Amino acid sequence: MLPSNPSPQSGFTLLEMLVSLAILAAILGITVTALRPPSPKLRLDQASAQLANDAALARTRAIHDVKTVTFALPQCDGSDAMTRFYPDGTALPATACLRIKNLVQHIEIKPLTGLLQVIQP
Repeated sequence: MLPSNPSPQSGFTLLEMLVSLAILAAILGITVTALRPPSPKLRLDQASAQLANDAALARTRAIHDVKTVTFALPQCDGSDAMTRFYPDGTALPATACLRIKNLVQHIEIKPLTGLLQVIQP
């Protein structure tokens, strides 16, 4: 009986196996990160930034159109408080409350500038 002579091309080299595992780990890491929902803190920060952008747009519209613009600010109880932006860039003082899960963020409109500022607890 003749001894079998293995082909030099059979199987994977160690380097090929390590490269394959590295690629698989990278794909798995990206997939897991993409599937995980954002944290409540991140969602609260995004909501705060969106509110600031919307308020800035309302203020800009009041200045540009030379008319008073009414703006709704969310409250923690689900209702809205109304404020006004005036053509000179000022606003009625008002406070907004954003709540996501157990996190709460209070934001106030500065009357002289019409800009929003987060109130630190």
